[in-house]
Amino acid sequence: MDLWLTFPLILLFLTLAFYALSFVLLQWRVSRHYKMTGGRYAAMGLLGSLAFIWQIIRTILKLSWYLLTKNRKGLHPLRSGFGPKVLLIHGLHMNGNCFWAFRQSLEQAGFRTYSINLGKPYIPVERYIHTLHQVLDKIANGEKVHLVAHSMGGLVIRMLLNHHPEDARLIASVATLGTPHKGTAIIGDFALPWLKQLFHPASPELQTLPDICQMLPNVPVMTLGSRNDLVVYPLKNAMQPRARQVKLFAVSHIGLLCEPRVIQKVQRWIQAQQDTDDIGDTPKNPS
Repeated sequence: MDLWLTFPLILLFLTLAFYALSFVLLQWRVSRHYKMTGGRYAAMGLLGSLAFIWQIIRTILKLSWYLLTKNRKGLHPLRSGFGPKVLLIHGLHMNGNCFWAFRQSLEQAGFRTYSINLGKPYIPVERYIHTLHQVLDKIANGEKVHLVAHSMGGLVIRMLLNHHPEDARLIASVATLGTPHKGTAIIGDFALPWLKQLFHPASPELQTLPDICQMLPNVPVMTLGSRNDLVVYPLKNAMQPRARQVKLFAVSHIGLLCEPRVIQKVQRWIQAQQDTDDIGDTPKNPS
């Protein structure tokens, strides 16, 4: 075999081996955490694990393509129209382009979508809050806006409402996807201070942050998480009391951004809230 082909194949093999080993170790760590805390990890089996890995790879490829090829004008709908407004809020190490699959589906259903760029990672969280506050007010422009947030984005919504409770009047509904509302066990005691402050389960800032339904008592809220999330776990940490809780199987943390069944659930949720609101009977969160 020619040398020019040998080295790329060796590099590809080592890369795949590294990610496979990382997946096995991380899955072992998560399942061990569930066992030590009296829970049970939702095992996927060999074929399910292979499909899960492929889902992660496929999502990374999609997000990379969106980042390279899609326009970054997230504060403008993809097409003209007068439908209900949806603002999508990304998580850590992401930007507004990560919601391209969501935006395409929602706009085909008649919504006007917007995706925010909160800013660079590891900057003061107050800057994320300020950015969201300004963008939400600009987009609303006298209307209410449905919010969809992935991971850290859901925490930024809660922090926004804690700092700017007046913004509650601009929100029609909220859906969070894999948000570490109560932190995540992946963040250890030796993590970066910024990560510990925002994501450690014992973070004082996180523990004193009011639940989202407390701050939005008359706004429908859905918290969606995966039993196989290897980034935000245990699953209960992605949920909020008095919100509708949706628990999925075999969806990765990053897969929450592109999986059709996730997008369909969120789309149906927003449509149901919009239909109810259109007849003048906005539901409250279930007690």
